[in-house]
Amino acid sequence: MKRPYAEIMHDVAKAPYGKERRELHRELKKYYHSGLPLFMRYPKVPSTCFIIYLVVSLILLAILTGLILLEFAKVLPPMIQLLTR
Repeated sequence: MKRPYAEIMHDVAKAPYGKERRELHRELKKYYHSGLPLFMRYPKVPSTCFIIYLVVSLILLAILTGLILLEFAKVLPPMIQLLTR
């Protein structure tokens, strides 16, 4: 039986994050073709994405630093020779 949209949204406001909200999301999708945003169904997603972003950024920073140091190591000896002549 199709419940009124306002009643479902009232239940959303009272429901804790997780399974209950995912069930309400399915009900909204089934009858009204629009569900709840991802962060309302899975509250830990934003923090998980931030941690993944941070780890990937640190790995890329380490790789970039290594490449810059390798390039600097190639250029440094000839520069020292030019300066010591």
